[in-house]
Amino acid sequence: MPTWTKEQKTAIEKSGTNIIVSAGAGSGKTAVLSERVIYKLECGIHVDELLILTFTRAAAEEMKNRIRKKIAKKPEYREELDRLESAYITTFDSFALSVVKKYHYLLNIPPDIEITEDSIVSLKKTEIIDEVMDEMYKDPDENFTKLVTKFSLKSDRVLKETLLELSKKVESQIDYKSYLKKLKEDFYTEKNLNYIIGEFESLIEERKHNLALELDNAYHYFDGDYCASLDACLLPIINAVSFDDLISLRSTQLPKLKRGASDEEKTAKENLKVALNDLMSLTEFGPLEKIKSDIMETEPITLAVEKILSMFFEKLEQFKKEKNIYTFSDIAALAIKILEQHASAREELKDKFKEIMIDEYQDTNDVQEKFISMISDANVYMVGDIKQSIYRFRGSNPIIFKSKYDHFSKSEGGEKIDLIKNFRSRSEVLLNINRIFDLLMDDDLGGAAYTVSHEMVYGNSNYDREKVEDFDYDMEIMEYENEKGSEYTNSEVEIFAIARDIKSKKDNNFQVYDKETDTLRPFTYSDAVIILDRSLEFDLYKKIFEYLEIPLTILRDDRLTSKDDIYIIKNLIDFLIHIKERDFSGTFKYSFLSIGRSFLYEYTDEYLFDTIEFGNYKDTSLYKDISSIDDYNSKTVKELILDLLDKTAFLDKLYKIGDYQSTTIRIENILNLATNLGNLSYDIEGFKDYLENLIESGLEIKYTPSFIDTDSVKILTIHKSKGLEYPICYFADLDHAFNTRELKNKLIIDAKYGLISSIESEDGVENESVTKLLYKDTFYKEEIGEKIRLFYVALTRAREHIVIVLPKTDTRKLEKNRAGTIELSRRLKFKNLSHFIYAIKDYMPSFFKTIDLESLDMTNDYIYDKSAKDEISTPTDFAFEVDNIELDAKPIENKRFSKDTLQLITAENQKNMEFGTAVHEILEYTDFKNFDPQSIEDEFVRAKVSALLKDDLFNDVKNAKIYKEFEFVYENDEAEYHGSIDLMLEYTDHIDIVDYKLKNTVDEKYEKQLQGYKNYIEKISTKSVSTYLYSIIDETLTKID
Repeated sequence: MPTWTKEQKTAIEKSGTNIIVSAGAGSGKTAVLSERVIYKLECGIHVDELLILTFTRAAAEEMKNRIRKKIAKKPEYREELDRLESAYITTFDSFALSVVKKYHYLLNIPPDIEITEDSIVSLKKTEIIDEVMDEMYKDPDENFTKLVTKFSLKSDRVLKETLLELSKKVESQIDYKSYLKKLKEDFYTEKNLNYIIGEFESLIEERKHNLALELDNAYHYFDGDYCASLDACLLPIINAVSFDDLISLRSTQLPKLKRGASDEEKTAKENLKVALNDLMSLTEFGPLEKIKSDIMETEPITLAVEKILSMFFEKLEQFKKEKNIYTFSDIAALAIKILEQHASAREELKDKFKEIMIDEYQDTNDVQEKFISMISDANVYMVGDIKQSIYRFRGSNPIIFKSKYDHFSKSEGGEKIDLIKNFRSRSEVLLNINRIFDLLMDDDLGGAAYTVSHEMVYGNSNYDREKVEDFDYDMEIMEYENEKGSEYTNSEVEIFAIARDIKSKKDNNFQVYDKETDTLRPFTYSDAVIILDRSLEFDLYKKIFEYLEIPLTILRDDRLTSKDDIYIIKNLIDFLIHIKERDFSGTFKYSFLSIGRSFLYEYTDEYLFDTIEFGNYKDTSLYKDISSIDDYNSKTVKELILDLLDKTAFLDKLYKIGDYQSTTIRIENILNLATNLGNLSYDIEGFKDYLENLIESGLEIKYTPSFIDTDSVKILTIHKSKGLEYPICYFADLDHAFNTRELKNKLIIDAKYGLISSIESEDGVENESVTKLLYKDTFYKEEIGEKIRLFYVALTRAREHIVIVLPKTDTRKLEKNRAGTIELSRRLKFKNLSHFIYAIKDYMPSFFKTIDLESLDMTNDYIYDKSAKDEISTPTDFAFEVDNIELDAKPIENKRFSKDTLQLITAENQKNMEFGTAVHEILEYTDFKNFDPQSIEDEFVRAKVSALLKDDLFNDVKNAKIYKEFEFVYENDEAEYHGSIDLMLEYTDHIDIVDYKLKNTVDEKYEKQLQGYKNYIEKISTKSVSTYLYSIIDETLTKID
């Protein structure tokens, strides 16, 4: 029988009102929730009179199992086991679906309503937006004309993509029709304009505060005379009463520094300058009346978008109803519709459930909150932790939790209970985490006043008895200095540092606490986990760890279309279609080659060549197998795919490629898709087209591959780690910029500011609107707040020790506010997770240790298989001289934008050029939007391509239109110019040109070549153009202009 704390016991037994339980990491919330179910049984409530909602099927199943085990231990409640099977312990989505199926007749929809794969609907949405735009073009009104004129230059492709993005935001609302109506009617009223002005004025005051903060900081560095001149310059601005006063001071300049000013003085002045410019840039929006008139000028764009989206949703709704298919978001909306329109259904559900329990309440979205509010009666029990709300990108709204918590703290509408005692981690780990988040998290950023009511309390005293003597359990932050131009990337340094530390613990018999035996035991590889912000470097970790003979298991979701076996199935379908239609042209040969080379048939290249050369396809076993499939025209898509798998013995041959379980999971997903599309009257050709569109569009169908839990280090993302715990946690690769891609969109829909678009000035220049400025300010606060919560989730996975690895950088002590948290303006400057670490350095310096890179014994040998490396002999003293013969180049009128090679090619050069050509070809055929490193067999080449795609330039590549080997010809000054651009990335507002070079990128001829490319593109496009050179050997990307 567990010993419950006072707070846990209250959380288990408190009833009679709405209750929110703020359960910090490791506080035993799942145990409390399941024990509360037993308590309700003791109160005479049956288990099937409780509605218990979770966010994942796995969590629901785990909860049901916990409850089953607890009930089984109590003979007096054995009959509840039968009721348990029909009890609603399920996900929000599943419960909403059960409501819709139960009351389907109220909406006049069939009871066998189907949940379809999102990708099917996504592809249909693309068709519908095309239809709507075509209809609008046939009868355009003035608003539509303005929209197209403003946002379509040579094509409306980007506009259509933008409209589809807007539709996702609208679709996530409780009632999209009401939302669109509000968009049209509410945002251009005087009341709303005054609201926006009020928000703008609040931003002014915030930036005044930032300037005052920098001024106070500057006093520490300057003498009295210069401080006096700063006061004379800046205090009128800081104390300006009105916006007009501020405008009158916009020409203010900071006083000049004296000669010989120190670096500290220069830095202080630069910080002042940034804060001053941030504030005074707001005056560029003009008087307040101009701001209002500018907003009103966007109304035609809003009306056009509202009309398009209304037509779009009407057609989409019609399609779904005709085909009887819906997504889970549709189901939730239908469930709400039933409850809103039919009081009898609403009251029946209210009466059925004596209490509604919600796990992970911090992840609730607006639709789910509305749904629950309609079937509850002051009987909702909410368990969660706002500090672990990390799914804003999926639509979760942490404000729902925060609002309830704040109100219930004052006994308004319910009661709140805090579970802050942590039973997971050692006292040192908790103390470290508390110190960090005292500095980083508050109500403004993170949504939790950490110092007030969220600090964790040490609860597992067993750790005090079982610990390694002389081991420092405090957090260890390993810094390193990796010089520019080093042969090792930062990622490689971090991986070797982590690997060496793990290996040291294993080799030196480090001890960890075993919860099962309540004693120390030797460290195993399974006791260590590597947690990263994203999965970009997972394969590099795998490679280096394998080289160092450290077992590593990657835990991540895969994309259905990223594996070869799915492509083989697609090609089998294509081959079947060609055979049955007796069409041996087009992709027939390609499919034959693909399948013939695969593990299914393993034909030699010589056999394949002879078959194609002489056309002897019918003599092959592949042709005979596929052509033997009968009833082609009468079978469903799923039946034909099953025939293909059977005739080729697909499953029986999986042993040749391994990973049997994951492959069967992918095949199961394909068969489910085939069933769904078959229900939509797709035939086998339509299904093949669907797969091709799915691959081409980059739409993701994710699945969780199976893995065998062996003694290995685990690597996973922070999001994937939620709910897990490990003795030793390593964190690295923290310098990725936060995702601000949404801010680049030309059109944005927001609940507070409506449709946000740019403002056109008198000279025709598009400028940022005040609403965009305000939206950006809110966006950054929400984004940084969520990243602080994400960092909290990451660190609280650790039971015994935290190790962080990151580059060394200069820091300064950031000011704290009265609550002891770093000033808001400072935290709003954070751009990545590493900035959180740098921010605490001057407050927690003892945690930081510098790594001696020599001690890591790094090597590039991991690139090669050990067996291959042993066969390679590399001479150390080997050199020869080659005389290069310079040749004169004669000018010709037919010119090319390329660097002409006017030297005799040496053998070494020829080898390098062949290598460069090979990499060029691989880059030409690599899918940049869905890059799979394993698709490149040569490990050295794979490393070169991976290095390019990891550059920040490619952060937003999924939103780019990609052109490879873009050839062009144009005339200028009576000369004809030819060129071929290796890579061109076209975005909504700019174009990036990348040219690949083998090694040397410092050459005037290359710059001239790229300038020619740029000149041509600027002639055919109004977008800004930037040019880059990528050195394949050096793995460096250099901006040229």
